[in-house]
Amino acid sequence: TAAARDHTVIRQVVTKSGEGASTIIIRLSDHPIYKVIPLEDKEMLIAFKDTEVSRGVYTNETIIGDELIQRIELEQKPSDVACMLVSLRKPCTEIGYDINDKSGMLCIEISRKARSSKKNAHEHEGAGLKGQGAKDDLLKVESKALTLDAGLFLGAVNQYRMGQWEKGVQILRKIIQSHPESPYLERAYFLLAKSFHRKFEKEIPEHLADIVEHYQAAMGKFPDSDYVPDAIVSIGNCYFAADDYYEALACYALVSEKHKAHPAAPEALFQRGIILASTKKPQEAIRDFDEIEKRYPKTRFAVRAKIEKAKALFDIKSFKRSLGILEEMINKEPDSVFKYPDILLYAGYDYYELGQLRKARHALSKALNYHPEMESNHLVLTKIAETYREEGAENKAAKLYDLVTRRYPDSDGGLVSLLRLADHRQKIGSGTQPSIPVEGKADIRPAREIYQQVIEKGRDNILSQLAMLKLALLHQKNKDYEQSIITLREMLAKYPNTTLKEEIKRALRAVLEPFFEQEKQAGRINNIISFYDSMKSVLSAEDMPNLPLIVGEAYSGLRLYSHAIPMFEKAGEFYADQDRPARLLLGLGECFYKIKRFDEAEQALKTFIERYPGHREIPKVHYWMGNIFLERNEYETALKFLGMALQQKIDRHYQAKILMATAEALNAQGEHEKAERSLRDAITLFDQLKDASSSDHLYVAYWELGETYIKLGQNEKAVSTFEKALKLDPQGSRRHNLEFRLAQCWQRLEATGKAKDMLDHIVTSGDPFWSNVADVQIKENNIKEGVEKFGYDLKES
Repeated sequence: TAAARDHTVIRQVVTKSGEGASTIIIRLSDHPIYKVIPLEDKEMLIAFKDTEVSRGVYTNETIIGDELIQRIELEQKPSDVACMLVSLRKPCTEIGYDINDKSGMLCIEISRKARSSKKNAHEHEGAGLKGQGAKDDLLKVESKALTLDAGLFLGAVNQYRMGQWEKGVQILRKIIQSHPESPYLERAYFLLAKSFHRKFEKEIPEHLADIVEHYQAAMGKFPDSDYVPDAIVSIGNCYFAADDYYEALACYALVSEKHKAHPAAPEALFQRGIILASTKKPQEAIRDFDEIEKRYPKTRFAVRAKIEKAKALFDIKSFKRSLGILEEMINKEPDSVFKYPDILLYAGYDYYELGQLRKARHALSKALNYHPEMESNHLVLTKIAETYREEGAENKAAKLYDLVTRRYPDSDGGLVSLLRLADHRQKIGSGTQPSIPVEGKADIRPAREIYQQVIEKGRDNILSQLAMLKLALLHQKNKDYEQSIITLREMLAKYPNTTLKEEIKRALRAVLEPFFEQEKQAGRINNIISFYDSMKSVLSAEDMPNLPLIVGEAYSGLRLYSHAIPMFEKAGEFYADQDRPARLLLGLGECFYKIKRFDEAEQALKTFIERYPGHREIPKVHYWMGNIFLERNEYETALKFLGMALQQKIDRHYQAKILMATAEALNAQGEHEKAERSLRDAITLFDQLKDASSSDHLYVAYWELGETYIKLGQNEKAVSTFEKALKLDPQGSRRHNLEFRLAQCWQRLEATGKAKDMLDHIVTSGDPFWSNVADVQIKENNIKEGVEKFGYDLKES
């Protein structure tokens, strides 16, 4: 997703038209770098850097009847640039525009009268300090006539935006020294401090005094400036980076208490909460995060405060409250999980602590897939392994523990995994004989023990090295490939300059591929990944062209799809496009599909269908293709693929899932009776399966069938169906949502008593979302009943 690549998303473009003025409102997921560029008399271009256009963004229908805006064209360009071309009905010389960067939106105001002080086409960073008006914008040059001091300040601003901190500092010092009467002097002082701060951002402890001195100089010169609160917060951030929490808290407290209305106040309050949470004062931190949500709900810190509040609640073992916050965020803003890894991460931890192991594993796996570069990957993988262990699937757990110990040997997760592996291996190894017999008990020893004796006595001479090589080859002959690889790898580590290096590499090339195939067949896919990683520095991919494909399949088997894709792509480099094998196309298609990169998935899966129409996985591929088009709301195409999947031999579990997807497409087309039949068939199949994974699907199928009955106007059947879904004992918000729908059905059937009882039950559940929704519904029903009763009494009188 765009968020996973730190990109901004254009979510919506709307226009508003008033008397003599029009406004273009562009809703964004973040604050990107952009330029507004006048073109011809009646055109302007807005270009956004590192920005993607969301699907379903439409522009032309929003401007029908607008007397100033004739046309808006929005297009995605190469290099992650999004461009919006605005065509006007009158020449640009007659029109002025204002740019106001608000929370989550960019507003471009167009009027018939040009506004002298705000017409500009400079690049805007969206990261400068903002005060209470345009005069407080630290990075703007407002003068019509570009005087010498204005030109210097503009140059400093450009250097700041380009990250050329030292050049910017030199220019700003020149303004301060040579232009003491400049209208830009105030901004020059504060921008100088900010530039100096950014220059040493990675070395703050070493330059703390100098950075603080620059901010203090600016505040001393202009004590009443609107930039002072932001400067104080910046000083606090410097102390925070230097682990001087006492001074940092003093700065944050000053701003959050004395400048509550200033835009710097939310950051001060947020940073104070972070320090309090990290210094084991979670209750105080939670109060600060609550205050941010209350006072500053539309700032970017409000979302982060919710996440930090959930983390603080986790720290005090309030897992249900923590999870409630995170689930609400996921439900309201599904894309937030791509921007903030802690949402899925702590949801997974909450699920784990609440004993919901499968949900924990699912959330943590998604966190790894969406954020593969997380520093805490070793802990996340270990926690996933813990869920398997607690379910009794110790072999699966051991695979992941082993993966962590090999990949992150010096990490906390690696140490925990080593302890777990030690327990596991001790358990399965009880009663086995040691590989080297006790002295005096074995007179006739196998060859491997002789080799071992040579190795121990040779003390690193060439005979010792040759014995190790022969021992490795003997392991290969006995198909003990893992021990062979371990021995060869140890040789390369211990003897990097050995004269046997080429023989060792030749032996490695001979053993790696059969070992990986053997491990794959045995289900020990973690070994594939671990050994491949350890061998990359020894043998290049060109030396082992078939191995990336096997490794990609191993990652896919662990559901680490984001790790699998680069391996499949590397494997693809060894094949011409027309020669790519089925397993490569299938692996790529599945991984792209699982992480919702549907365009790439469609390309790989279509090629698979064309080249391998008789493959045993074709029904599953048709099902995936159907779901891709279902996601795009292309229902006819989706039904075509789903129909093809149903016509082929496929297991009952997939058949039921295909029927559910078919019902979704039919319902979207208004074919509710056909959708009902599909859902009933799916329910029959899930009932027959009786396995754990089918229970969730059965619950969803009942839910969808109930919704279909509502669309058909069959409320009694909807009630019966929803009650069957409730018997499957869904937990949390899923249960309360279903209970609320059931109450609505009873209300339609005029069973007001049952509806009220159910709504009362939801209210008493304490769910942070649904209890409030149910309470509102009860109040609405009471008002309605009162109005109806009053009307009846009036009529009687």
